[in-house]
Amino acid sequence: MKRVGFSMNNNCNSSNENASLKLAIIGAFIATIGDAISTYAAVLALDESVASDQEQAVQMQAIQQQIDELKNAQFAPMKNHQDQQMLQMQQEIEQLKMAISQKNPYDNK
Repeated sequence: MKRVGFSMNNNCNSSNENASLKLAIIGAFIATIGDAISTYAAVLALDESVASDQEQAVQMQAIQQQIDELKNAQFAPMKNHQDQQMLQMQQEIEQLKMAISQKNPYDNK
């Protein structure tokens, strides 16, 4: 009789161990799926971040181009004015050179 009790007890332990093993496998499977989902979410977040950084770089480049265009537009008239003044001064210098070369420095008129 002891033997029968022992085998029932052993059978019950074996059944509990099988159930525990099955639960452990199911738990590990669910944890693995959770890890995979977590990894996929991290990859999506990184891709979004990279895309956002690229978009921001393009926007910054466009803004810099607009700033450069505004600077050029603002200083272009000033540059043209300076060029005109320089040309005028060069013409005046040439006229003075011609006047000096035509006049006799020893003439005391």
